[in-house]
Amino acid sequence: MRFISFIFALIFITGCVENTPENNYSPKSRLINEISTKVAMQLKREKNLRPCGFGSEAMHQIHMLALSFDYYNQINIEEARDLIITAGNLFLKKINENEQIRPYLNKHPFLPKNIEIRIFLYKKNSSNLEIDDLKIISLTEGIIRYKVGAPKGKFFETILTETFDEATAKLNQYNF
Repeated sequence: MRFISFIFALIFITGCVENTPENNYSPKSRLINEISTKVAMQLKREKNLRPCGFGSEAMHQIHMLALSFDYYNQINIEEARDLIITAGNLFLKKINENEQIRPYLNKHPFLPKNIEIRIFLYKKNSSNLEIDDLKIISLTEGIIRYKVGAPKGKFFETILTETFDEATAKLNQYNF
C-alpha cells in the first residue's frame, strides 16, 4: 500500500512542475509561432481576414510556413488577387526581415513557393456562398488557385490558376 501511495505522490509532484508552452517549444518553433501570429493579427486588423489555422514544414529546417483564414465577404477574382498577394507579401516580408529565424530557414530569402496561404470565403452572415461564387483562394508552391463550388460529386472546381508573379504583375497593372 505504501508503494502505491509513493507512486501516486511521485506522479502528483512531477505533474506539478511548471510545464508552460514557452518552456516546451524550441527556439525555431517559438519564432515560427511569433511570426505567424504577428502576420495573422496584422491581416485581421488591416484586411479583416480571420485566422483559422497555421502550419509549417520544419522537421530539421524550415521549408514552408502556412496560414489559413476565413473571410466573410463575397468578392470577385480581382479582389481575391489583391487579398492573397497582400497576405503573401506581408508573410514573406516578416519572415525574411527576421534575422533570428534565418539560421532555421532552408533557404533565404523565402520565396512565394515557400509559403502557403488559404482563404476560405463566406457570406457576411457566415452562411455559405452560392455554388458559382468564389469559395477558396489558395497560394501553394508559388501558384494561386481560385476555386468555386462544384457540381455534385466534387467539392470545388478551380476556375483560374496563375503564378504569384503573374498575379502580382496583373495587380500592378491595374493599380497604375
